[in-house]
Amino acid sequence: MYDNYVSLGRNCEAAFQFRRLLGRDVAYYFSWLVTPFEALIAVIGDDFAGTYRKENLQVTADSDMILDTGTGLKYHSAFRKELGRTLSGPRFEELYAESARKYAFLAQRFRDLAGSANRVLYVVKTDEDGVRGKAARLRDLLTARYPAHDFTLVIVQEQGRGEDDWREPGIRNRYVERFAPVSRANDGHVPSWDRIFAEFPLRPGAMSQPV
Repeated sequence: MYDNYVSLGRNCEAAFQFRRLLGRDVAYYFSWLVTPFEALIAVIGDDFAGTYRKENLQVTADSDMILDTGTGLKYHSAFRKELGRTLSGPRFEELYAESARKYAFLAQRFRDLAGSANRVLYVVKTDEDGVRGKAARLRDLLTARYPAHDFTLVIVQEQGRGEDDWREPGIRNRYVERFAPVSRANDGHVPSWDRIFAEFPLRPGAMSQPV
């Protein structure tokens, strides 16, 4: 059994499924971002250095998200409601400082959990190619950075990419019937996700308080 579920991307579908299962949110850094796998590896490898720098933030053309050009991560905009599609104006500095503090807090929460005695299930939902090798690199990175960390990495893909168990230590490849549409990330295939949760269950009472 596990003490924590943590989403590592690619988008917020896994976080929505945790919310459904638990009836509440326990957010970590990548829970509500759009995170390409290579960006995930790089950011954890750099211990979050250089993330969410003001000079690297750019409004995207197709959504309310902000692209961090330094890392490739996309964040839900903390500015859209008051600033529209710009990153300027009298309130920008205040709004930026507030959101930067939030992400610094979430980065530290990630470090604290990885350095704790908790057993953690990391979930990466991805439609990328070459995922097995990327997963192995991520596992090795987490093991090197946090040698005492007890974790399992579950790579979730759509069933059309199904393969036999990779038999990679610390990694499990699992499949869902379909992913949620990008515009409705909460509309995941519930029976598929529930099979994963049943296979990798939380300890009773776990995640009542985040590390």
